[in-house]
Amino acid sequence: MKRIRGFFDGAAWTILRERAAVPKRMPKPEPFPNHSHHNESSDDVHSRKNRVKIVIATPAHPTYADVRVFQKEARSLASHGYEVVLFAQAEGHLEPFVEEGVRVIPLCYTSRVALLADLPRLFYRLLREKADVYHLHNPFSLPLALALKLVRQKVIYDVHEDFAERILIRDWVPEILRPAMAGFVKNVEILAGKMVNGAIATQPDVADRLGPRAIVLENAPMINDALVDRAETFARQIPDDVANPEGAFRLIYAGSLSRVRGLPVMLEALHLVNAFMPARLWLVGPPDDEDGLAEAARHPGWMYVDLIGRLDHQHEVFGYMRRSDAGLALFRDWGGYSRISSNKLYEYMASGIPFIASAFPTWMKRLESIGAGFFCDPSDADCIASNVINLAENPASAQLMARRGQAFVQDHFNWDDHKELLLALYKNVIAGSPERNFVASG
Repeated sequence: MKRIRGFFDGAAWTILRERAAVPKRMPKPEPFPNHSHHNESSDDVHSRKNRVKIVIATPAHPTYADVRVFQKEARSLASHGYEVVLFAQAEGHLEPFVEEGVRVIPLCYTSRVALLADLPRLFYRLLREKADVYHLHNPFSLPLALALKLVRQKVIYDVHEDFAERILIRDWVPEILRPAMAGFVKNVEILAGKMVNGAIATQPDVADRLGPRAIVLENAPMINDALVDRAETFARQIPDDVANPEGAFRLIYAGSLSRVRGLPVMLEALHLVNAFMPARLWLVGPPDDEDGLAEAARHPGWMYVDLIGRLDHQHEVFGYMRRSDAGLALFRDWGGYSRISSNKLYEYMASGIPFIASAFPTWMKRLESIGAGFFCDPSDADCIASNVINLAENPASAQLMARRGQAFVQDHFNWDDHKELLLALYKNVIAGSPERNFVASG
């Protein structure tokens, strides 16, 4: 197949939707009765008495409803009897509210500088909650973790990826400063690992950095949950002519949109596929690379894109996955991506679709033998396009791959099993003094 190359300077994010095909407006789902979302009442206050109180802070996440922070960890802790308070950004909310047993206290930051400037105030707000345990997410909360330890509080530090590696590819950090900042973050995490009562990482090398108090809690998908039920309901509301217009094979990529996460090669492969058969790509996620998106706007493959953008509700993301024919995860090997436990692959499998993913040794060692998808060099659009065509032309084989993937997450890799590690960590931290070392067992 002839390779299609070349990108051109284009407009910024605001015009990308004009160049992409605009999806038909989806019907707004009716509220779900099991999804409580209300301002705090006196009954809520009384019900919190005599329970262990956990305060979770994730100031840098753009939304409180993050899958790992809220859907998995906060809700699991609340469902096991803990009083859970979550400090997080919550667009559209000015007052605290309760959702699915978690009391959310809204934060609002317009920039990273504003977030950093507010950390002293946030520290005192956290202290006023008088929590039994403080659970802090990602490096922006490291100053809070260290400050809370200085006043003898119990602290768990939770890091979702290797941020010391990610800083090396962050556009918002001046290139000349990236190595020094990466080293600084790594050293502060090492220090924090020695001070906190427990730590959580998604990959073993980061857990090793955090020391013997750390556990590895991977991004296992949710399989038996109200969130899954809502996703299935939303998927059924997507019309056939939206999911597969004119019989097109439907691909999806869900995640931040950037060159490092494979945007150029996805468009190139999509253009190649459409020379043989109709195919369309849902892009679901926020922009994370303005220059890369400007290039994407002029790529010939962009005409086959349906740009969804960022969705505020995770069940909608999972709903789009369920209406897709295959999922893409074609990260480049930058910033340590080859070592992560990619939640996208497991979410695709849980959603019942095969995947096409980067041929990273870590991913292949774990998943290739399952037979739930294909692996390609993330720079090889020919390989990606060939596998898309293979899935489209062999639906029985694609369905077999999908069933294998679903069986794997059902039987071997799901949040129902992994949350026990989180609960065990909390039991150890709560049972000990603020200075007690927690050593993970298993």
